[in-house]
Amino acid sequence: MKSLLAQTPPREIVVVDDGATDTTETVLASFTRSRWIRVIRHQQRRGANAARNTGLRAASGEWVAFADADAVYRPDWIAKLLAAGADDPNVGVVYSGFTRQFDCGAAHPFASRDWSPAALWFENYIAMPSLVRRDALPDGGLNEDSDVYDDWELWLNLALRGWSGKLVRENLFTALVREEGKTRTFQRDPATSGTVIAGLRRCYAGLIEFEGSVAVVTPACGGEQDTVRCLEHLALFSGLPFQVFYVDNGSPDGTVAAVAAAAERHQIPLTILQNGTNEGFTAAVNRGIRAAG
Repeated sequence: MKSLLAQTPPREIVVVDDGATDTTETVLASFTRSRWIRVIRHQQRRGANAARNTGLRAASGEWVAFADADAVYRPDWIAKLLAAGADDPNVGVVYSGFTRQFDCGAAHPFASRDWSPAALWFENYIAMPSLVRRDALPDGGLNEDSDVYDDWELWLNLALRGWSGKLVRENLFTALVREEGKTRTFQRDPATSGTVIAGLRRCYAGLIEFEGSVAVVTPACGGEQDTVRCLEHLALFSGLPFQVFYVDNGSPDGTVAAVAAAAERHQIPLTILQNGTNEGFTAAVNRGIRAAG
């Protein structure tokens, strides 16, 4: 809060207390004497993007800076961002490098990189504390179902709708990286993290000019549980849209039904090709390739 009040010149500051149960309310009360600050409180936690949407409805600016509470901002943070993007109507977000401050005391600079929708599809390199043109925000506000990688989803959404971004090549704020924080906790669970990342990439595959879907040819003879697990992992971790061509090489009764049920459960487009007997791996793969086109 002190670093936001030190911005030059001062700006409208809307703080949304998302149902905090600690001393946050008391801390904020000590700042409300400032004419620049307005505090809005959610009675219960609704998530980061819900809080941001509440703030957006209360704010009046043409540009909006999303300031995470666990960061400290240079006095020229907003001024530098605004100067870099204000004159270009195609720019939807202006962002900068920053410094990561870890619990152990170590500090590591992060320089970010120039705007590239294709590179952004592979990896998020823009922090949420950035300046966003209000007109560039999605209709209806930010996705309130997104609670992790919410910044990445916003930048992908902007890119897919044709907005560009502008990098300020300075580290304009310091972000506290807490080992028990939301993002670090999530990253320690690679299965869950990988699922969210894959879902984002599938939704925004157009950013790498990918159209249609990948044909996944899966031959099997028996091995029902392995095939079902294969489909489950495809649904969780494939970063591109796909459809499965399952070639059954004379499996025991019940195998095909189990595979079909797994595909339906995970909403996987499935084509089943059945061979009456085991015709061998290569023959099954070739049949799948022909069917896939």
